[in-house]
Amino acid sequence: MATDSSNPTKVSVNNNQISVNIEKGLANLLQRGKQIEPNAAMVLHYLQRKFSLGKQYEFSNFFETYPITDVKGKALERMVNPKAAATVNELGTLAKGKTLLDNLSNTSYAMNCALMCDKIPLPPDFFALVQQLTELDRYFLTHAALSLQWLGENDCLTNSEEAKKLQKRQHELLTKLIVSLGKPTDLQMEAIAILLYTGGREYLQPEWINVISNRQLPDGGWPLGEMSSNKTHDHATVHALWALLEYKYPDAPATSWVMK
Repeated sequence: MATDSSNPTKVSVNNNQISVNIEKGLANLLQRGKQIEPNAAMVLHYLQRKFSLGKQYEFSNFFETYPITDVKGKALERMVNPKAAATVNELGTLAKGKTLLDNLSNTSYAMNCALMCDKIPLPPDFFALVQQLTELDRYFLTHAALSLQWLGENDCLTNSEEAKKLQKRQHELLTKLIVSLGKPTDLQMEAIAILLYTGGREYLQPEWINVISNRQLPDGGWPLGEMSSNKTHDHATVHALWALLEYKYPDAPATSWVMK
């Protein structure tokens, strides 16, 4: 049993149980094979690289090629293929409005730009866009945190002090989001995983890890949330695994998600 001495409630996490959770979760995804969602397979590809899970979890074992359905998704292939290429036009454009569709479009645009920033120069208003998305909360926040992290991995940060301030803000907001959600939904597990991935371990509450552990379904997967509490979902499963792996192996070597 490992205890977080910084937590006043002295909540304990059973590391042996976490190992069991991880083993069962990985087995679930491997059994899913080519039925796995592409986005889940991309996350799994990163996890196998960082945590030495084995080549059976590489993206290429699930998909022969990256299944691009939209030219504006070409940049995402950079997460699994160092030779991925995209043009400026294929990154998307900045939407000036504030509707849900505008914000969704800008989130994709921010991620695309960050993934390709070492090959395609960032637009001058890019950092302001990431700041804006950060304050929108929920999935906008988690993807803004990913975008900022990828800027660092791609050596595209021009103002390290401003980046540190923004990352601290993201960590605070991720923590607030995790607490507000209360129960282990896909979004909560994604937020926990990204908090740890981006260096926010000091904000971690061990109880979050226990709740994820206890929410695993008999088949080894995790559900999206309350509305599908008994049905395994790839996206939720890979985010639960990500959070548990980041927690259990804090000394895993720093590994860039952006393939180079």
